Amino acid sequence: MIKIKLYELDVHRNETTFRPFLMAQELFKEVGIEFTTSDTYDYAFVGQASIIDKKKSLQESIDKGLEFCSKITGDYFIVDGQDATTLIGTIDVFRESNAKLFLKNTYLKDFDLYKQGWANGRYYWGKGDYSVPDIDDLKPKMKLSGCNWLHTVQPNWMEYKSIKHFDISCMFGYPTKEPVYEHDVCQTDYYDPHRKQLMDTLGNKYNVAKLTNGVRISHEEYYQNMFNSKIIMAPLGYGEMAPRDLESAMFGSVLMKPDMSHISSEPFIYEDNETYIAVKGIGSFALPTLVVDRLIQSGMSSAEAEREAARLKAEEEAKELNILLEEQNRKEAEEKAKQEAAIQAQIEAEKNQRGADMLVGLGGAIMSAKNVGELGTGISDAYFGVQSKKDAKDLAGLQGRLLEAQAAKYEADVSNMPLESVLTSLSIAEKQLKSLQDSGDAEAAGELILYIDALNKRSAELQGITFAQKNKRNELLGLVEELG
Repeated sequence: MIKIKLYELDVHRNETTFRPFLMAQELFKEVGIEFTTSDTYDYAFVGQASIIDKKKSLQESIDKGLEFCSKITGDYFIVDGQDATTLIGTIDVFRESNAKLFLKNTYLKDFDLYKQGWANGRYYWGKGDYSVPDIDDLKPKMKLSGCNWLHTVQPNWMEYKSIKHFDISCMFGYPTKEPVYEHDVCQTDYYDPHRKQLMDTLGNKYNVAKLTNGVRISHEEYYQNMFNSKIIMAPLGYGEMAPRDLESAMFGSVLMKPDMSHISSEPFIYEDNETYIAVKGIGSFALPTLVVDRLIQSGMSSAEAEREAARLKAEEEAKELNILLEEQNRKEAEEKAKQEAAIQAQIEAEKNQRGADMLVGLGGAIMSAKNVGELGTGISDAYFGVQSKKDAKDLAGLQGRLLEAQAAKYEADVSNMPLESVLTSLSIAEKQLKSLQDSGDAEAAGELILYIDALNKRSAELQGITFAQKNKRNELLGLVEELG
């Protein structure tokens, strides 16, 4: 049997750190591990409360922790059981101690973030002076403890009711009665604003269960208020996790708190729209009020509420995506219209320079064409009467580029048509073309020829026929340069 000593188990924060191991001690014995407080042991666990003193400056705290570790005989591990991802104080002792491993309940997923300066190491409180620049050197000996603050609660699954008196539970400490300091840095300046943002957002719109001026109440009343709340708010405090995260599930309430996807912990229970509703944005609590309103008004169960929240979120995301797509399509349409207008303007300029003779030829080309190939050939033939072969080719190329742009539009329009619709549309279009040519409407006939060509391409695609039509069409429209 391997014996592990739990140092200073009776110290408050050490007790909560080691509580999960003691709650599972019979299971540990089955695999050959026994926890003890005696001086006869194989390894020792040293909790954070034994090596840090937040009432002292950081350096004084580190010195005190190192002095404590220097008196330990045998192999030991430092166990940081705090509910925060910050490493302040504990990793500083580990760095200079003889500890074999550094075990911690929660880490930031991105270890590079520890290299940056945060307020007392708390990423969600924003920029500050504490960082761990040598985290890459320490990381190989840094492991997850395999438990977290949620293990400090023994679940008591209650039969909850869907009718709850309070809309929202804000049963947390706010405002702080006296300033709180850690290592000479005032925590209240970070702790209270986060909660104030939440309370200001809620305002007087909802029936909120909360403390009056931060004054504590009895445990019985505290839990009764949470039990009678539809939504339980859990803002970040001195750490990311809190017992209320699990208690919300026990009470059949919807848990809403800042996004937890940036942390690593085992087990990790936080799945957005499954086990809680994530409020996006580190260090902020800008509530999705639409979701809150719908959950409160529905009077639904926790599971139903979470599904409804997921549905509403999906609708919002789809709406945002549609707006982006519409904006993108609008910009593309504007750009395409500009390009077509520019080409058309250049064609008109060329037409004016070369005279009106060629317009007669263009009209004839359109009026006699049955498809885009004949149309392209007709365009080239229409210019035999102009001043030079080069002039003819240049203008034919411009007209061809316009036709290309217009053809692309029609190809997009028919790209999702089934074969039956394509064939029906093709039959109708061909009849219309003959009618337009007979009536002398050259402009409409030219447009319809491009549409017919797009339908033919779609028909060939659906029937598995392969043609090199695009290259041929480009050649006929004057888009292929002559070599030499």
